[in-house]
Amino acid sequence: MSKVKIIGDRSGRVWPMVLRTAEESRNAGRRLILYVPEQYTLQAERDLITGLKLPGLLDIQVISPRKMKQQVKERTGTGTKRLLNEMGRAMAVHRVMTEKADELVYYKDMTDLPGAVKRVEEALDELRESDMTPEELEAYAASAVTGAERAKLNDLKTIWQGYEELISEQFDDEKTAWADTVDRLRRSGMWKTADVAVYGFDTIRPDLRKLLAGICEDVNSLTVFLVTDTDKAPDGRIFSSQRESVDRLTQALEEHGIAAEEIMLKNSRENCAAALAFLDRNLFALNPEKWTGDARSTVTLYAGSTPWDEAEKISATLRKWNEEGTAWSEMAIALPSGAASAGVLRSNLKINGIPFVWQQKDKAEDHPVCRMLLCALSCLSDGYRTENVTNMARSGFSLLTEEEGLLLESYALAHGVEGRRWQKPFTAGENAAEAEACRLRLLTPLEKLRNELKEADNAGESASALADFLEEMNVWVRMEEEEEILLDREMYREAVINRQIGKLLADLLEQLQTLLGKKRAAIRDLKYMLESALAQASLAALPEEENGVIIGEVGHLLAGEIKALVLAQAQDGMLAAPESGWLTDPERRKLEEASGRTIGISRETGCLIRKYDFYRTLTLPLDKLMVTWSLRTEDGGALQPDGLIIQLEELFPELQEEGGVLGNEKRTDPVTPRAAIDGLGPWLTEIKKGEIGDVPADWKKALIQLLHSGQYGNTAHRMLDELLPKKEKQKLEKETARRLFMTDRLSVSRLEQFASCPYRHFIDYGLRPVQQDTFTFESNDAGTFFHEALDRYMKRAGADSRWPGFTPEQVDDVLEPILAELTEEWKDSPLQGDALGEWTGEGYVRRVRRAAHVLTRFAANSDFRTIATEQAFGDAEGLPPIVMTLSDGSRAAIRGKIDRIDTYENGEGIWLRIVDNKSREKKPDPARMATGEQLQLMIYLKAAAESMPGAHLAGAFYFPVIDKEVETKTDNPEEIEADRIDKTRMKGVAAAEEDVIRAMDRDIRPFSVDKVFKQDGTLSKSASWVMEEKTLRGLTDAALEKAGELCERMREGEIEASPGEDSTGSVCRYCDYRTICRLGNGKTRVRDKEITYQDIAGKNTLRETEK
Repeated sequence: MSKVKIIGDRSGRVWPMVLRTAEESRNAGRRLILYVPEQYTLQAERDLITGLKLPGLLDIQVISPRKMKQQVKERTGTGTKRLLNEMGRAMAVHRVMTEKADELVYYKDMTDLPGAVKRVEEALDELRESDMTPEELEAYAASAVTGAERAKLNDLKTIWQGYEELISEQFDDEKTAWADTVDRLRRSGMWKTADVAVYGFDTIRPDLRKLLAGICEDVNSLTVFLVTDTDKAPDGRIFSSQRESVDRLTQALEEHGIAAEEIMLKNSRENCAAALAFLDRNLFALNPEKWTGDARSTVTLYAGSTPWDEAEKISATLRKWNEEGTAWSEMAIALPSGAASAGVLRSNLKINGIPFVWQQKDKAEDHPVCRMLLCALSCLSDGYRTENVTNMARSGFSLLTEEEGLLLESYALAHGVEGRRWQKPFTAGENAAEAEACRLRLLTPLEKLRNELKEADNAGESASALADFLEEMNVWVRMEEEEEILLDREMYREAVINRQIGKLLADLLEQLQTLLGKKRAAIRDLKYMLESALAQASLAALPEEENGVIIGEVGHLLAGEIKALVLAQAQDGMLAAPESGWLTDPERRKLEEASGRTIGISRETGCLIRKYDFYRTLTLPLDKLMVTWSLRTEDGGALQPDGLIIQLEELFPELQEEGGVLGNEKRTDPVTPRAAIDGLGPWLTEIKKGEIGDVPADWKKALIQLLHSGQYGNTAHRMLDELLPKKEKQKLEKETARRLFMTDRLSVSRLEQFASCPYRHFIDYGLRPVQQDTFTFESNDAGTFFHEALDRYMKRAGADSRWPGFTPEQVDDVLEPILAELTEEWKDSPLQGDALGEWTGEGYVRRVRRAAHVLTRFAANSDFRTIATEQAFGDAEGLPPIVMTLSDGSRAAIRGKIDRIDTYENGEGIWLRIVDNKSREKKPDPARMATGEQLQLMIYLKAAAESMPGAHLAGAFYFPVIDKEVETKTDNPEEIEADRIDKTRMKGVAAAEEDVIRAMDRDIRPFSVDKVFKQDGTLSKSASWVMEEKTLRGLTDAALEKAGELCERMREGEIEASPGEDSTGSVCRYCDYRTICRLGNGKTRVRDKEITYQDIAGKNTLRETEK
């Protein structure tokens, strides 16, 4: 062979040249070998058959590096040494770093750091590829550098020598094995007289260069095809690595006496859309032009609100392209490296029935069997962290079923099981026995593994212990069962991947045994070795579809003719410069200058290579290009698009983002959210008047985005409500509502929740989701503690003849035993789990102490006496229920529990007061009474009154169980105490009877309730909470009538999301279901804030006040 041809051209123009070369070889009757990257093998065969219109490939061989090595092995055999694969290399480097830790300085004790072993591997690869020796590296370190850099280079020399010594007797590493394969290939004559074409490689790396130089003397012709351009091109800098690799190949060929002919073509791309041809020239040009036409039919930008929204848009677009005549196999989806939501996209495509060819490989460490094994070793080496235990339990390859794994996880979260508590029997809670059985079944094999690994004298015994553990966990049987299930579901790719895992784990344990030899490894080192090994391994399978949408990684997506392409998940950072490797760029330059060799790549070169990858991908399509990204992660975190989006918008000024953003800020209308909200009013008014039929597209788009805006959403919703006809409220069928909701006996809190938001009530009482218990002390737990403590205190104190004239010491004498009893129940609870829990518990105890002292002082200053605490009504042993008669004649009962009932007797009879303990400050609100969101006091007062016929109504109050600090300028303890007590005043409603009000607090300056009377005995204007007794009674009747109305609405099936507000804003803020509610944090019902107690009682009903 006289010359090697190296043919270069820009993207999309090289493959036609490959087809032409293949056709020339076939016409001449010569055998053609097309040498391509691993992931392109099958696609290249399909592209050849399609491009040359062949029935098959009888005289053309498509060969990848792996296939070539397999053919050489079959023809010539192998040497006596085994190949050390990527897993074995990682374990070997880890072992050397561990064993030589005492000799290391820079890399000492770094094996347990994420990525440390991989970085050392990369360093060794770069040094070996440069043909530098450990001795040369040591000499350079001694003469040219100092400090940390010298320590790093010396450590690498030590690791390098240790690595070669470790593997030399039994293994060949990749570089040595490759050199042997090339030599055997040449000697075998397998490619002799063939035409060889090389296509699809981004650069000519050292291994490829060695192959080409090795075969060039034997083959008939050798042609290398590259996507590249000259340095004179506007974007020529992004092809610098390709040109440099060509120069090195030329030099290597000259050393073999073979000349190289470089041919740089300038072909035009046929049938390419004008906008995409423009993109080819300008995407990464130093001085790009601006497109003057309209590219919107060719280039699309879409911002998905979530990864699912983005995936749905991609599926819809692919289907639309297909309906317009583009074949599935003529479309492609490119994903940036490390795309976080690739699984979401893949699932969506399957759901939508879109065929696809997945060219990406799966990470071995992500397979459930590998996760289970790594979690097991993490449990043994790092202590039983709950995350590792539950991940192991729910991996699908433990001895627990999915339901048992969930039960164990739920128990652990609910009871705060962490660390050593996993090794103790579970005894707390109702399902302790069931959870304990699951714990034993999960951890018994694990503890057996611990003992066997501790007793192991060598690597063989350690590997056997791991193999026995997998056997005991029934892994192999389960994998066979899962493979059958996958095959039955026609999930062939997943089935093949599942099969590969078994072989991978067997190879892993065999190499582990060989590398460690007679030495044993600590459990912690075993874990890190296996982690490092599995992080390097990947799994691949033949595609499920022959003619589907091609999906691959940016820069590695290869196809013949692609008409339409989607660049998905274009998130911020995908084009950012890569991180520095083991050398900084200045260190790299110094070493290269001193050694005369090229050592790896610099950050600048890495950045250019990344741009080259994106250039090669984005310029694949002939007709359509779509770029998409998400505004949120799968967990709801914020995301930003990559700067590439801005580049595209600058190249194509007419482009407008679709989807989840407002749009192009350069438009004259509406350029900002504020401008949009100001300008929408006139448009909507004209529509309402019938003057126009629709708003312009950009204003319509702006409105849609404003409706989802946190800042302007409420305003936009109200504007739209004025325009749209009123819709009927969302409802269930009556029969469905009857089956879902039990409405014969209702609690007041349930009625109030329905009034607050029917949709939340529907989920809680209709769907009844079971929430995950967690090891936390919730606000309702605190409320239960407060109620129980004060109930016991009032009962025991009331039985003492000295009550309520207790001294502070006597209060404590009664209260402390009660607190001791109740806090004893906190054992093994979050309030004794750690320092923060103890601090929280102490705060609850302080609040109860404060409440007991304040209650005692209130009682001592009052003529009202407590006759009942925690008095139930509507239950079998309590007072009778409150009965509602509904409009259809049916009845429903209200039940509840009154915290405290007080009475006072004067000449007019018995006056009745109820008090409800609250863990925070609260006061009655007539507006919330009117909507039914605050019925409790009035319903409770009516229940107490019905149990005491003839009694007068004195009032109903909230008592805050709080211990608030106060700001004061005095040091006088009595004045400070008076200020503190002032913060715990009871808030409520009361009858405007002077004797009754004064009976509540006999102090000249009342401190248990707000001041009511002026000095002249008349009512204060601020005492709006005081009213005539008939008004108070009217409020209780109206509350009952409102409760009946709410009950009827439940039975009617009302489930509309119509949240109310509290004193600080929308109740959506603390709703557990806000993420699934279609209203979310949108508009709330507007209350009638002008309504008074007299309005409510006067109408004898709580009227509907929604506007």
